[in-house]
Amino acid sequence: NLTGVKLEEGAIATEFDHRSYAEELVLCQRYYQQLSGGSAGGLMTMGAMYSTTNAQFTQNLMVEMRAAPSITTSNFGVSTLGGTISTTSAVSISSATAQFVRVSATLASHSFSANTHVFPRVPSGVSGYIAFDAEL
Repeated sequence: NLTGVKLEEGAIATEFDHRSYAEELVLCQRYYQQLSGGSAGGLMTMGAMYSTTNAQFTQNLMVEMRAAPSITTSNFGVSTLGGTISTTSAVSISSATAQFVRVSATLASHSFSANTHVFPRVPSGVSGYIAFDAEL
């Protein structure tokens, strides 16, 4: 096992950077962030229906990412507060910067009235997430 080694170019060595866990986490979050609902139908963020089958959510990112991210989801649905969770058939980013994303979701199983407040959720009993990726 080897630790505390740093390779550098040139003839002059610099001090080894000792970063705290918090500093390292923030640096990692520039490349990947994930909202998780857990396995109990947890709420992730809040949005609104802009038609009966299409929802939009705006999410401020935890830290500024290195670029506008892409999105991946797993077991992601939409519901009103305390209501039935509707599964999604398509999820995409409609606009994004390094600081925020606007997510569009097309509902597959239920419809809601336009202009209704809704929440992206994970159905009870399963794990799920919305992930934002700005990898190189």
